[in-house]
Amino acid sequence: MATVDFKLDFTYIVPQAFLPSYKKATSAYQQTLKNPPRKIAFRTTEKRGVFIITVELQDAAKLDKQKLTYSYGPFDKYQVKIPLERKQTYVFRTNAKYVYIDWSQDSGLRYASNASFDKWLEDKVTVISNCVDDEDRDTGFRNGRKKIQVDFNKGHEIERFPWIECGVTLPDGTTATAKGKVKVTYRDQPVFCRLCNKDHVDRCPVKKKQEIERLAAEEARAPLVKTLMIGDSNLRHVDQIGTTAKVCASTGAKLGHTANAMRFEQLEKYEYLVIHSGANNISCKPDIDIKAWETQLRFEVQQLAAQISPLDSKKVQTVLVSIPKSELSSTSKQTETMRTTINTELQSIAQTHNNVSVVEIDDDLNGEIDAWADYRHYSEMMCAKMLVSVNTALDNQLLRLGMRTTTPRKYGSVQTSYRLGCGICTRRVHSEENCPGTATVKRGPPSGSDPPAPKKK
Repeated sequence: MATVDFKLDFTYIVPQAFLPSYKKATSAYQQTLKNPPRKIAFRTTEKRGVFIITVELQDAAKLDKQKLTYSYGPFDKYQVKIPLERKQTYVFRTNAKYVYIDWSQDSGLRYASNASFDKWLEDKVTVISNCVDDEDRDTGFRNGRKKIQVDFNKGHEIERFPWIECGVTLPDGTTATAKGKVKVTYRDQPVFCRLCNKDHVDRCPVKKKQEIERLAAEEARAPLVKTLMIGDSNLRHVDQIGTTAKVCASTGAKLGHTANAMRFEQLEKYEYLVIHSGANNISCKPDIDIKAWETQLRFEVQQLAAQISPLDSKKVQTVLVSIPKSELSSTSKQTETMRTTINTELQSIAQTHNNVSVVEIDDDLNGEIDAWADYRHYSEMMCAKMLVSVNTALDNQLLRLGMRTTTPRKYGSVQTSYRLGCGICTRRVHSEENCPGTATVKRGPPSGSDPPAPKKK
């Protein structure tokens, strides 16, 4: 038979010393309520002074809006009215969870109503509490996510990165259809693992094993690390486990960005330094101001030399890797000149320092057609060739005998970072959007963009 619960709470109005016992509470119920139901369950709770009264459904109306009179204090001096609060009917949930929807602010879905997200979820789950803007636990600020409590009782899961399409009302009052990709997360969410080709709720066991093996290998390698190898994305295929180096790769880094990154490395820890940078200083823009480009290049070279000089005085052996003849650097006479100029500047650093040398990588593209992954990036084979050349320059101090030095997985075994500084002038005092040199210095294509037009014959 259906029942209804009522809560009788004395704690918010009666002092703790005078809270009623079970006997006094039941007596007050019988003596002060008008025609109360007798066929009830009257029970205590974990909190003293709070009681639950359970009645049959047909008798619930007799207790609605009723107030119990309770007297307490010396000689029952004080008298209060305690209302009976009807509790919500308990609803059994199969698998209740909170679902969080992120990235909605990055598309036209920023104008979607919370009800739109509820409607999108209704086919997959049962919505318990409607969508609201999630707030940060510490500050109370809205963090851009949506929060919805649902019950996964329909046998469906929600993918991690779905596309949502719904009607929205724009700020000017017009309506439109918005479509965007969002990130959906919730507890125990199955995620597709490309390594195992199946869904996992927990972390992939293969990745766990690889992580343990990697940590063990790093721990064994730690005493051997005495080289810092730093530079651009052409270091992405290096497997630093097979080297005695900490390898830091920054996508799109120019010479100035590499100099900036070196400021935050503990250079005194290393006996050798390898710098692989400069390819991103080449621009294939036809309307570039060469004079401004040369001025910027000299500034970046000076910044790099300023970081090398203190190490040179401490007899740290430094190797600069020159820029080989990639497709980018041979697109036009302009890019060929830029490559030559950059390599000349690198040679000038070596000539003015006692412990700096330049390593030239064999750039015979015709002989090694598989040397390049794209118009500016080494293939794994070319990366291995570069490491062998650097190792020879360092008197075989870089590579560990009998171990693999490259990996087909890009950035899989190096320390990755972003380019530190303005993307145009490499200075750290402003962003690329606010760069004062925007009008004169033309930026080349970012790393990973479409290749330049083929060289005219």
